[in-house]
Amino acid sequence: MNRKLNSISLLPKSIKSSNNNRSYVDRLLIIIAIILILALFTLYIVLFIHTRKINHKLRLLKEQRKAIEIFLEDKKDILTAKDEINRLQGIVEKAIGKVPDWSALFIDIDKCKTDDIHNRNVKGSFDDTEAVIIINGNTNSQQSIKTYMDRISELATVSDVELRYIRQIDMEDTTQLEFEIIIYIIQEN
Repeated sequence: MNRKLNSISLLPKSIKSSNNNRSYVDRLLIIIAIILILALFTLYIVLFIHTRKINHKLRLLKEQRKAIEIFLEDKKDILTAKDEINRLQGIVEKAIGKVPDWSALFIDIDKCKTDDIHNRNVKGSFDDTEAVIIINGNTNSQQSIKTYMDRISELATVSDVELRYIRQIDMEDTTQLEFEIIIYIIQEN
């Protein structure tokens, strides 16, 4: 026996339609909630993959930094020695950078003498701005002093020659003269 049971609802139509509407809204809310959950899950997966990529790059950078630190630590002695060499070169250049070649200058100046010039004292001095040679000597002719000074002024390393003084050594002997010459040397930069 098959009996069909018919269900009969005694509810008014307004309540019946609101139940249908409610079940439709409930289904719609469930579908929206499922879509939001799926979207959040997808976003989580994308962010997780992106974070893993960034962490991998960060790990590679840390490894490179570590390798560079090891390299620098190994080369520290070399770099320190190079810095020390540069510092010492600077000190040496500062100390003797503008020092004239005194021996060559004195030889060149000595070649300029005439036979009757006798140098008693030759002094050289220098600082950052100028180099000077002072010659004290004796002669028996003013012309010899002029010739000596002219020859010295023709040297390539000399910028100027001055006669500081010339005087008689002995009042009775007018041929004996004492002189002082100042020679200004060209400074190389």
